[in-house]
Amino acid sequence: SNLETFFMKIKQAVIPAAGLGVKFLPISKTVPKELLHILDKTCLEYVIEEAIDAGVEEFVIVISKEKQAIESYFQESEFMNKWLKKRQMNNMIKCLKSVETQAKFTFVYQDEPLGLGHAINCACPYITDDYFFILLPDDIIDSEVPICKQMLEIFSYENKPIVTVMEVPWEDVCRYGIVKATPLSERVGEVQTIEEKPDRKQAPSNLAVMGRYLLPKEIFSFIEQTNPGAGDEIQLTDALKSIIAKTGLRSYVFKGNRYDTGDPLGLLKASLAFSLKDKKYKDEIQPAYS
Repeated sequence: SNLETFFMKIKQAVIPAAGLGVKFLPISKTVPKELLHILDKTCLEYVIEEAIDAGVEEFVIVISKEKQAIESYFQESEFMNKWLKKRQMNNMIKCLKSVETQAKFTFVYQDEPLGLGHAINCACPYITDDYFFILLPDDIIDSEVPICKQMLEIFSYENKPIVTVMEVPWEDVCRYGIVKATPLSERVGEVQTIEEKPDRKQAPSNLAVMGRYLLPKEIFSFIEQTNPGAGDEIQLTDALKSIIAKTGLRSYVFKGNRYDTGDPLGLLKASLAFSLKDKKYKDEIQPAYS
């Protein structure tokens, strides 16, 4: 079917994970915030599994020199394997293997934190396909159909780059990229403009871009031409303006609950929400909150 061919098509994803995680200090001094966990999985794994479910086979993860723990996390540990073998804990060995072998991982270093656009651009040499996903690991989205799959479905009939959006309270628009879009259907819009962290008076709407993008490879050449913008950083938002002008851009209001796990309270909320859905934990957690 038409949908299947598009499922085949998007095999690559970029995950920017070089940020310093200041809100989690002092923990994030040694533990990258992407490796903080919800129940028995790291935030990073939730995002990776969501993409694998949609057919992604290869991940380019952008990290900084301070965050080599992320790279180690996806590599085999001889010491750990030996220790587990000795104690015949084969189920644990299997669980380690599943992290290491589920896809191809490439790690790229961003030397200084110059913004999301700059981080994405670091992945440029490794993206060979026409289209690829960008997944922000701070946005954990709990949904029946994984968000990447929802996006592929939209892509299969719109055939245009996509940003996922959700309505946020007006007082929060200054924290996000905000789009103005002409509705094409209940959940899909044609993006007219996009503004990075506008103040409330300037904001074109309260539709905020969330951390899932499906973009063409030419985004890299637009990032190259982008001058530092908000916060004196190279913003992906500014490069997206060129995409709007060149090919058009679609906004998609996804189905699901989004948790901002780049924030301690968001991480806690996600942990609670996921534990209440999990057979293993539900009966323990539920009484404490009813």
